[in-house]
Amino acid sequence: MPTSKKPRKKAGPARVSAADTLMSQLTAAMMDSDLDGFDTAYDALAALASRDPSIDAAIFDDLDAMRTGIVADIDAQVRIDAALWAGDLDRAEQLEIANFGAEGFDEDEDFDEDEDELEPPLANPDPWEGLATGEPGALDQVLASGADVNAHLGPDPRPALFAALEAPNRSAAHVERLLAAGADALALTEDGGDSAMVWALISTHMKQFDPASEGRIFDLLLQRGADPDEGCGEFGCILNRAIIMGLAAHVMALLRAGAETDTPTPYDFAIHDLAYAPSLVLAAPKPDVLTLLLEAGANPLAIGSFGQTALDFVTAAAADARDRQTADDPWTITHAAALTRSAGLLQAWVNHRSALRN
Repeated sequence: MPTSKKPRKKAGPARVSAADTLMSQLTAAMMDSDLDGFDTAYDALAALASRDPSIDAAIFDDLDAMRTGIVADIDAQVRIDAALWAGDLDRAEQLEIANFGAEGFDEDEDFDEDEDELEPPLANPDPWEGLATGEPGALDQVLASGADVNAHLGPDPRPALFAALEAPNRSAAHVERLLAAGADALALTEDGGDSAMVWALISTHMKQFDPASEGRIFDLLLQRGADPDEGCGEFGCILNRAIIMGLAAHVMALLRAGAETDTPTPYDFAIHDLAYAPSLVLAAPKPDVLTLLLEAGANPLAIGSFGQTALDFVTAAAADARDRQTADDPWTITHAAALTRSAGLLQAWVNHRSALRN
């Protein structure tokens, strides 16, 4: 008599209902702030619900609230991107914190610790600290000490030149003295491989620097071999970084040294809508910088990798900025005015060239 049982068929994968699939799509769209994807899945679920009474109609109240949240997030990101485009990092940070929070951010954090819990003094003192803080006489002391100005020192090791570029009162005169003392204009940081020009552009004191002195600093670095077309990963090239983060004086110095004006931003640029953008588009929030690029030969009718001319892109962006400007936020009015002026400058260039051909 047989004792074995007939093998059971293995259960197949659980069937996923159409409603479950659509809900997954809605959740994914919400996480990605994909309003078009959300609306497509929403409409499909609404059509399904009209035929399937098992779908609770109350779910659409929750979905409507989710959609409102997506719209708010998109609007906030547009305002943050506008600030980044204009190089206003302070505003971008404020908007980021106000709308999305800041992980681990606690403005009272330093006052919450007991004295016994404070970290011990840094084991790696910074001989360049006086240079970095702009302390009077610090440069004289460094040069008189005979220290190797190209030594990478401090908690975040970097040469003396880089420390001098961190100073809130940095000057071309200090940079020139360091270079005369043997500072290497082509030195790179140990951790990120940043050049002196990049280091100069990431300063948090940009708004208080003297433009003439800043242009002279770049001239000095470029005269000693710095590359005006230096690659700059996240921006594509040093000129693009200077356009967004620097002053007109930095851009002018790079253009005087022969910087190319047609290097686009990379595909993964931090501002998604400016991926593959040429220099004229990057400069649109700064009409004075855009004028420099036009004078250097940048072409507003060249088709960028994103499929539009700079003229078309900036004209559309200016119209959108005017639609978004609000009286209770003067920054938006100033930004819209700057984009509108840049669009006008680009159009005037096109009209002038057309008249010359005729």
